[in-house]
Amino acid sequence: MWLTYERWLEAANKKLNSMTLRIRRNACKRFAKWAVESYPAVNTVGHDWYEASMIARHKGLRYSDIARIKTAAVNIDKGEIRMRPIKTKRFGIDITNPINSALMPVMEALVKRGGEHLFPEHAAAYPRFDKVSPFRDVLDAAKVTGEGHTFHSWRHTFRTRVTLGI
Repeated sequence: MWLTYERWLEAANKKLNSMTLRIRRNACKRFAKWAVESYPAVNTVGHDWYEASMIARHKGLRYSDIARIKTAAVNIDKGEIRMRPIKTKRFGIDITNPINSALMPVMEALVKRGGEHLFPEHAAAYPRFDKVSPFRDVLDAAKVTGEGHTFHSWRHTFRTRVTLGI
């Protein structure tokens, strides 16, 4: 069964509308400055963290799913990623996720490199990070401070952007 982005978005909106969003004071101000496109320093960390962050920010995927994206799952001509996220694997649910214009150049470059996975270094290292610099290095390079920011924060950023329509 394929879950389209539209069906996922409809389900997510129903869930969000029934939830009360609680945001700590100043949390929005502090994290609002963190947009991966605004921090070229993130590219200096290497290990494809910039590209992985771009996908997480624009698609809302978990790190485990991003690390395991196969190059064959990306169709640049159709502008989509077809995959089975780890959380839906046991239910046999695959998703088709469209690639937006902000993400297309990143995806084209990753696909052009070839190989089995978009992120071979991450696929080999996940879930152990002894072969890849931790995401904390990315936050440090971007001068993002504060407790509680992890790669998973991109899922929350994505959800907020979808809710606000941006």
